[in-house]
Amino acid sequence: MKLGKQISRKEEFYWNKLDNTAKVYPAISSNNATNVFRLSVKLKEKVLPDLLEQALKNSLKLLPAFNVKLRRGLFWYYFDTNFAVPTVREDATFPCNKIDRFKDNGFLFRVTYFEKKINLEVFHALSDGTGAFVFLNCLVSEYLKLAYPDDTPLQSVSSIDTSLPQSAYEENSFLTAAAKNASQKSSSLSAVPARPSSYRIPGVSVGFKELRVIHVLVYSKELLALAKEKGVTLTVYLTALLLLAIYEESWKYSGKKQPVSICIPINLRIWFKSNTLRNFFTFINVTVDFNEKEYSFDELLDIVSKQLKEKITYDEMLSKITNNANAEKSFALRIIPLFIKKIGLKIISHKTEKGNTTTLSNLGVLKFSDEAKKYIERCDVIINSTAHQTLKFGIACVNDCLSLTFTSSTEENDIQRFFCRFLSERSVKIRIITN
Repeated sequence: MKLGKQISRKEEFYWNKLDNTAKVYPAISSNNATNVFRLSVKLKEKVLPDLLEQALKNSLKLLPAFNVKLRRGLFWYYFDTNFAVPTVREDATFPCNKIDRFKDNGFLFRVTYFEKKINLEVFHALSDGTGAFVFLNCLVSEYLKLAYPDDTPLQSVSSIDTSLPQSAYEENSFLTAAAKNASQKSSSLSAVPARPSSYRIPGVSVGFKELRVIHVLVYSKELLALAKEKGVTLTVYLTALLLLAIYEESWKYSGKKQPVSICIPINLRIWFKSNTLRNFFTFINVTVDFNEKEYSFDELLDIVSKQLKEKITYDEMLSKITNNANAEKSFALRIIPLFIKKIGLKIISHKTEKGNTTTLSNLGVLKFSDEAKKYIERCDVIINSTAHQTLKFGIACVNDCLSLTFTSSTEENDIQRFFCRFLSERSVKIRIITN
């Protein structure tokens, strides 16, 4: 086998199962629901593509969990080692388009650049936002070392946590957490949460490949001060503001009066002590029925705060993990061929999708090394829209620059304008960047 490098027997016959959440994405993804998200880092100087390509190769050696391709089995998809050469290219399309296995050499991610920005786009079957950031952090660190060889402190910083074995990065943490809490009872394996349809934000479609992006850049200290003044977290404050914007600029003028439901991904690593690069998250929903009354912003803050406190608990998280893990281990489910599973997963996904008006994903403060941060301006999170969730919202913070990113598949931007106006009226300095 001539592959240009010495391949160990372990590498040649490597394969790995998809985690519980990842198994859904290959079955339900399409051109207009790609399940691809983007993390971007804007540097203070222009990106040099040759160095970025070398940094990518270095990063895949350090984190081989990303050096995989997707294969179809009889019962499930699985990961196999990808021996192709990774490439980078200039960003010339709208973000979050479907990962093309031919253009992207079989990899489940895509690295592009444009002027000062490095973009990492990831198919959700491979990783979630937290896992993807570990890889992006490694990629940026390796790139900066190549770009600034005379920066001795930077050269001495490790691009990954070398105290962790590779098995920690590849762990299926859903099964590990469930096994450690085997006494936890689960609900019926057939129980798909029966959630009513939520309000869909209407608008004139721009086409599934033309994702509209608006970055709202603020100083994190200013926004945190507003949240602290109200006695809430930043996530609570922004969720309540998003609810208010949807109500004021869309819901009350619409003939459809379903509840507004915001889906919030929750990183499970902090609850169950995991370092996996695979998916390890769950969702909670904050739902408000504006048919009941016209809520003030302060009332929405109280509602969001209460719902998050009730739903984000150890027992709630463990219950969801256990239900998913037990369903995966079900003999009846395991013996069903993949093509039949795909039909069922699409039906379940469609029901779940209609239960959400939008998604708010907050990656929080992204921790680059101090040596790397001096070369970094900001980081953005871009989430692909879907047929029912025409608007989505991503949040990330680096160096006191808080990037609030709206992505939309419609022409209208009334909700985004209300959001910005609300903050401006409270003396928050805003910079807006669009594509």
